[in-house]
Amino acid sequence: MKPSAAEPPGAAWLAKLGLARADQRAWALYDWANSAVYTTVITAVFPLYWREVIAQGAGNPTHSSHAALLDYSRLTATVLLAMAVAGPILGAISDAAHNKKRFLLAFMLLGASATAGLFFVGPGQQVLGASLFALLNVGLVGG
Repeated sequence: MKPSAAEPPGAAWLAKLGLARADQRAWALYDWANSAVYTTVITAVFPLYWREVIAQGAGNPTHSSHAALLDYSRLTATVLLAMAVAGPILGAISDAAHNKKRFLLAFMLLGASATAGLFFVGPGQQVLGASLFALLNVGLVGG
């Protein structure tokens, strides 16, 4: 069967992957981008930056690398627990308001902005770093 002009190249292959519709492909790309943030920023880069730069500039010479990573772990757990509680509530609000795309857009912009804002966090700016990290996670989980 020859694909029509409206179908993308490789339409049969995309259909086998469950990506026949444009909205399915868009969601797959969104999920791919989220995965990149989790694997790169949250798992690999930010914990080291937190430990080596942000926590070291806190003015506390007794604050060890271990203590800094413990702080980071507590921050992560707190944010994810809060989102585990808020997630179903946000989902219900989104469903009831029939604004799923607006919610997705708002959370995507929040997460992307917070991720970009991490660039500006320097030594000793634990409150700013923690706030942006929390907003980043809210954006990811909320989306």
